[in-house]
Amino acid sequence: MPIKSGRGRKEFGDRKKIEVLAAIDRMEFIVLPVPNPLIFQTAELKAPYSISYADCFLLAPALELKASIATGDPEFKKVSHLVNIVWV
Repeated sequence: MPIKSGRGRKEFGDRKKIEVLAAIDRMEFIVLPVPNPLIFQTAELKAPYSISYADCFLLAPALELKASIATGDPEFKKVSHLVNIVWV
């Protein structure tokens, strides 16, 4: 998917992209696949609540599992009526 805005290929170039991917590989992170239903749920939450896409990836499964979210991120105040927030 091409980068349309923000800091991307033009600023950093393909070399930097390869360096970052190599650094991630050295850290031995496990990159898990994200099921399409979670992607769709996340997108549905993004628009009405105006929170970050990453935060929506936490919110969507919390809603589905009726789980609490432990956070200090004030952005979650916008969705505190949807899920239990444990403020840290």
